[in-house]
Order: sequence, then structure tokens, then C-alpha cells
Amino acid sequence: MSMILRTTLFTDDPVAWVDMWQARPDRARIEWMNGPEIAEVVTHLAAKDHEGEVEGVPGLRLISSTDQVAKLHWLGSTAPVELLLTRQTS
Repeated sequence: MSMILRTTLFTDDPVAWVDMWQARPDRARIEWMNGPEIAEVVTHLAAKDHEGEVEGVPGLRLISSTDQVAKLHWLGSTAPVELLLTRQTS
């Protein structure tokens, strides 16, 4: 059984929602309605060096991506975690 967190992560508009959950230790999902494009979220999450400061999520690797879905692996734990991003459009 997994817990689902519904939030308005990208906006204050209650119609634009974000669901996050992790049903298994090796897989996590984030889905949202409208909001930013998949490419924007992947770019934001990707680890990068900005003037000597690490930003983003170290160990996160993009596996595949389309306009509505992205699959990433996070290598920051003892076992890799698959992160699935899904953007729903109205």
C-alpha cells in the first residue's frame, strides 16, 4: 500500500494538481495536470554545477523521455530507484 501526496506544487490553482507516491522501494512516481513541460522538469532535476555549487539531484540519470512521460534512475541509494514523471494535459 502506498501513500499519495496531492499538492499544488507548480501553482496555487487547485485544478493544477501534482500527485507523488512510492509504492515500492525501487520505484517512485510524480504525475501532474498541466504545469511545466516534461523537459523543464527534467532539466530542473538534473544535477549541474553552477559556479561551484551543485544544483539538482546528484545521481539522477535520464533513461527516456517524451512530451508526456520521462523515466529516470536515481543512483544515490544502495539500490537504484526508478523515477517516472507523467504530465497530464486537459
